[in-house]
Parts: sequence; structure tokens; C-alpha cells
Amino acid sequence: MTLYNNKYRTESNHLKNHDYSSEGDYFVTICIKNRINLFGVVENRKIIKSKAGETAEACWKDLNKQFNNVLLGDYVFMPDHMHGIIKINKKSNKSLYDMVCAFKSKAAIAVNRLENKPGRKLWQDGFYDRIIRGDIEYFFVTEYILNNPLVYKEGMKEKEWYELFEERNKMKNP
Repeated sequence: MTLYNNKYRTESNHLKNHDYSSEGDYFVTICIKNRINLFGVVENRKIIKSKAGETAEACWKDLNKQFNNVLLGDYVFMPDHMHGIIKINKKSNKSLYDMVCAFKSKAAIAVNRLENKPGRKLWQDGFYDRIIRGDIEYFFVTEYILNNPLVYKEGMKEKEWYELFEERNKMKNP
């Protein structure tokens, strides 16, 4: 944290000198303001989405319609946040930041309309992103996303996701 205009601010996690409108796979995490459980609940290690969660998910799925150079990878909507992979498949004049902001804006409008709360600030400022560097990292990011409902318990993790990797695979392949 640094001091700017007598206020502390969190440093950017963006990779310096990287062009975030260039081709690549990006892992993003976006949190609801104050981490309220708005998008659903986790029961028996599965996410049960609320209407707000379903609405936000529909906005996420539309992202590749808004940006013709985008493919969406695995994603999950948790009660108070979401994780997803955005693949930019050709250089664009729009950056990852523009894409996430478009999603956040569209989802906030739709969810607030659904809940009759116009103008409510739905999301925390900013978002977390990571450039996925190679197939091995892509695999582990995907496992993290897919295992998130297995380890989530009211904001606390019962186990680390990698401890449940074999358990999830056993459920798929008994």
C-alpha cells in the first residue's frame, strides 16, 4: 500500500508493460461489494444460484457477444464473488479492463433492476486478474475454478482445492 493524496491505496496487480488487449488467457476474480451473499448459497458442495446469480451469469455469458474477439473459459459464480477465464483470441482496441467493466456494468444494471434497487453499487472496485502462462497453469486455474464450490463455506475454506482434486475426479469417474 502506498500513500497518495493522504490516502492509502492498493497497488495494481497488473503486470507492468503488458498489453492487456493482446491475445492471451486471463483469470479474473470479481467480488460483490462488502462480500454479501447475493448470488446464491453453497449446499452439499454445490452452488445453488439465486435469481441474481442467474442474472449475473447470463450477463457473463453475453460477454463474447459484446466483444467478438473473446472466448469464455471455465467460470463459477459463488455467493459473494465469481471466477472466470477470458480468452482474448486476437488483438483488440478493447482491453481486459474494458471487458470486465462492461460485464460489471451490465450485470449491476440487470441485478439491480431484478431486485428493484436502482443505482446500488453491486461490485467492489477493481478486480483481480492473472495472465495464464501456459497449459500447466491453465490446468491449475481451471481446477481452482471448478473446485471452488467444494471448498467454500461462508467465506472460509474447509480444505484447499488441491486436496479435493482427486475427490472431484472420483465423483466424475467412480
